Amino acid sequence: MTTEIQQQMDLNHYTLEDLDYYWMENGLPVFMANKDNICDIVESLGYSIYYLLANKTEAITNKNNNNNNNNNKSSTTPPPSPPVYLSTLQLFKVVNNFVGRSITLSNQAFDPTFVSVQETCSYSMPPIPHILIDKLDQFFRLVDAQHGTESIVMLTYDLDKTGSEGWGILVPDQTNTSVHCNYDPHSIAEVKPDNVIIVGSVHSHPGMSAYASGTDHKDQADFDGIHITFGWQKSVNNGSTQYHIELQMSGKAYTLSPEVVFEDYVIDRSPDPDVVEWSQKVKKVLPPSTGGTRAPLSTIGINPQVSTDPGTPPDSSWLNTYQYLPEFNLDEQDYIIVAEVDCEDTIKEVACPSCGKLLEPNDIADGICSFCDIPITIKEQSLATILENLIYYAKMEKKNIELPVYLWAKDPDGTDFVIRIFDNLAHEISDYEYTYSETSLKQYLDESEYEEQGSTVVYHKNVEITPDDLRDFDTVLKDVYVYDPYDHKCSSCVNYYDTNCSRYADQIVIFKQNRSAPEANFESTISSHNCNEYALYSQDNDDYIYS
Repeated sequence: MTTEIQQQMDLNHYTLEDLDYYWMENGLPVFMANKDNICDIVESLGYSIYYLLANKTEAITNKNNNNNNNNNKSSTTPPPSPPVYLSTLQLFKVVNNFVGRSITLSNQAFDPTFVSVQETCSYSMPPIPHILIDKLDQFFRLVDAQHGTESIVMLTYDLDKTGSEGWGILVPDQTNTSVHCNYDPHSIAEVKPDNVIIVGSVHSHPGMSAYASGTDHKDQADFDGIHITFGWQKSVNNGSTQYHIELQMSGKAYTLSPEVVFEDYVIDRSPDPDVVEWSQKVKKVLPPSTGGTRAPLSTIGINPQVSTDPGTPPDSSWLNTYQYLPEFNLDEQDYIIVAEVDCEDTIKEVACPSCGKLLEPNDIADGICSFCDIPITIKEQSLATILENLIYYAKMEKKNIELPVYLWAKDPDGTDFVIRIFDNLAHEISDYEYTYSETSLKQYLDESEYEEQGSTVVYHKNVEITPDDLRDFDTVLKDVYVYDPYDHKCSSCVNYYDTNCSRYADQIVIFKQNRSAPEANFESTISSHNCNEYALYSQDNDDYIYS
């Protein structure tokens, strides 16, 4: 039996009832193109003119595939990136006759009887009791007072109850910083009753406004539910709590108002007027200003020629190499200065006191200006958090830690002053609550992958990846999700954003060899598909971060 005869016999088994279709107003049928040989099937039923509802697929090629770096013709040049295919649902008209068959895009409108649908999301849960909201507020503020850190809880609902009575919370084991929550999800599973489901999360932003950061959105991408942020700022509404609420559904976040989510929500959360009046009787004693003229403190190289006139700003051409500080006339020849910044409304529009560059959220989180490398701290931040950030600073900058630490701030009239906060950074680190031993501290600060400026961290495909490459890659692509943000397997891997992940190392090599490549070339380039390097994180490492 020939192939043609066999194919014809297969087509004879189909009837109109086997196909998905609807009728247009002009009397022609529209068939859903959900079978490989849909045209042959339809035409075997006697239709010569009809419509198909099908995907139009286009290949979007990488324009940079042919733009090789003229300075790098070696065998390590990365291969061209594969094309990306984009599919859109379209209506096609098919005409079949003796001469041939044509399939063309149709300008015919879809059936007007189709129901019009707009993107929307509705919230179905009963309101959260105000007593639970108040308890969470007390919890978050207590943790901040005790540790100076964020904290997080899981929102739960008891299926055996109805209405607002079903709401509850579970607090996971967590080790946090002022800007990150690192929690153990297994600690919740051990205590959660079977009739209770997890429906969301609540975490805090102490001393900051309530908002969902990019990291928050990334962490919530695979966590459908209600996600609430508590925040408070001393300069806003007398430090009363602010709320930001998002409903995460199907990979997208929808903002909700507290009136919709909270039971008996009170818009005015201001403190008692009498209490506010009492607080005005309390004044803070400020250290005297040390005065002095503005002069540069060089981090590398030779001091530039700048004016010592306090009214003359330094030459901006030196800002990427030098820190500009007041002359504090301190007794010590060498010391560490931590610059205080005031984040009243948003951390996105705060300038570094030293170089004047606008600080990014990651600068605030790391406690260091990425432009001039001066340590920074948020106004009124706890000493524990400042110390934690200084450990990171000492590691990154290879700074001598046998030094005193001073806080550089401004009094209300704008005058600069300094106050000594640590007599010896090394002694403070040795007494740090996480108990770094002498050996582990040396390993952390002196024997890390940043042991010498420009030293090689790793060889990947015979290409050196240095600390500068890692830092530049993270800085330039700080807003890019190099990993697929919806790939839960990658985000739970111990090699996530680590050079032990060969695909991550590949992207750094590509970036190193072509630093002018568009950011879009690195967006979502890594997923767990066909990956044999996956290793699940454990509670003993710090790879699972929630911010």
